[in-house]
Amino acid sequence: MKNRKLKSISHKLIVAFLIVIISVIALIWIIQALMLKTSYSWFRERQIHSVIEAVKEITKNSFDTDKLDALSTENDCIIYVLDENLSNVYVSSESEPKGLLKEITKATNEIKIHNIDKDITLTKSQVDYNIHGEKIGEYYIVLVSRLAPVEATSQVIINQLKVISIIAILISIGIAIIIAKKISKPIQETSSKAVELSKENFNVSFDHHEYIEIKELSDALNKASKELKEKNEIKKEVIANVSHDLKTPLSIIKGYCEMIQDITGDNKEKRNEQLQKIQKETNNLTLMINDMLDLSKLDNNTSSDMQEFDLSKLILETIDRLDGIIKKEEIQVIYEPKEAKVVADRAKIGQVLYNLIANAINFVGNDKKVIINQIAENNITKIEIIDNGIGIDEKDLPYIFDRYYKTNDKYRKSGISTGLGLSIVKKILEQHECKYGVESEKGKGTKFWFEIKNKS
Repeated sequence: MKNRKLKSISHKLIVAFLIVIISVIALIWIIQALMLKTSYSWFRERQIHSVIEAVKEITKNSFDTDKLDALSTENDCIIYVLDENLSNVYVSSESEPKGLLKEITKATNEIKIHNIDKDITLTKSQVDYNIHGEKIGEYYIVLVSRLAPVEATSQVIINQLKVISIIAILISIGIAIIIAKKISKPIQETSSKAVELSKENFNVSFDHHEYIEIKELSDALNKASKELKEKNEIKKEVIANVSHDLKTPLSIIKGYCEMIQDITGDNKEKRNEQLQKIQKETNNLTLMINDMLDLSKLDNNTSSDMQEFDLSKLILETIDRLDGIIKKEEIQVIYEPKEAKVVADRAKIGQVLYNLIANAINFVGNDKKVIINQIAENNITKIEIIDNGIGIDEKDLPYIFDRYYKTNDKYRKSGISTGLGLSIVKKILEQHECKYGVESEKGKGTKFWFEIKNKS
C-alpha cells in the first residue's frame, strides 16, 4: 500500500513541485549570498567607469560645475578635478570625511606616476572607501566613493533568505497538495469507474472534467463502455438465437433417429427419406457453426491477405460452388463476366459473393432468376445481385445487415443460410472500406450491391 502511494500521481506532483521550488530557492541563495560581493564589485566598476566617461565629456567641452555637482550627487561620490600642479580646480564637496584628506593627498601624488584604483578603510570610523584617479587631458580626476558594507549586507540577506526559504517551502507544500488533489481527483474517479467497467458494469458514466486530456479519456471510455454494452447485448442475443437455432435441428435429428430405430428401420424408402432430413439438418448445423466461427474471426479483426485477382473469375467460381442448389431448384443465374482487376482479400470477398448470391437464391421469385450485374464506374467496380422475390419490408431495411435479424423466412427456398450471412458481408466490406447497401420493395424483389476499387 505504501509503495502504491509513493507511485501515485498526487505524490509525484508534490515531489516535482517541491524540487522546482527548492531549486529556485537554491539559485537565489547562490546569486544573493555567495555572489553578492562579486556582483557588487562588478557594479561598482561599471559605475566608476560611467562617472569617469561623464567627467571626460564635461571637462572636454566646457567646465560646467553644475553638471559635475549633479553627477556627484547622483552617484554619491566626491569628484576632484586637479591641475598639472595637483591643485584643486574643482571639488564637489568641501567636507571630506575625517581621516580621508591624507589618503586623497597621497592618491593625488600617485596619479602622476600611474592611474590608481584602491579601496581603503579609515582606522577610526572603520568605513570603507574607494579612491579612483586618472589623468584626463590636462586635468587629473579623483573619484572618492563610499563602499557598502558587503559582509554585513550579505549576512542580513542570508538571515532573510532563511526565513523566506522556510515560508516558501511551507507555502509550496500547501499549494502542491491542493494542485495535486485537484489534478488527481478526476483521474482517481475515472480509474475507479474503469474498474467497475472491467466488472461488466456497463451503466457507469465517465464524467467530463476541465482538463482536456481527462475529457478525451472520459470520451474514449464512454465510447468503449457503449460498445461493450452493445457487444454484451449482441452476445446474449446470439447465445439465445443460437440456442434456439441449434435446438430445432437437434430435436429434428433426434426425432428422426428415434423413428428410424422404432418404426421405419425396415422400410427402406421411409428410412432413406428420414436419413436425408437428418443429413439436411446436420448440414445446417455445420453451416451455422462455420458462420459463427467466421463472424468471430472478423470480430477479432484477423488480418487480411491482400492480393490482386480478377473479380469476374471469382464470381464465376462462386456460382459454380452453388451449382448443386441452383440445378436442384432449377434457378437461372444471369451474369455476363467482364475482367475487373482488384486488390483485396480474395477468400473474404468470395465469402461476400457466396452469401449474397445464396441469399438471392433463398428468396428467388417465381421467375426463378437471379441477376448479377457488374458495372464499371471510374476506378470502381459495382456488383449488384438481384432477385425478383417477395422483397423486404421498408421498416426492416435499416436492420437487414444486423446479425440474427429475422425477416419473414417462410418464403426461404433452401437451407443454405443461417441468419448470419449478411452480418458477415457487412463486417468484410467494412474491413475493406467498401460502400454497400440494399434496395428493395415489398413484392418486387431485392437488390444487394457493393463497390470495390479497381487496381490503380
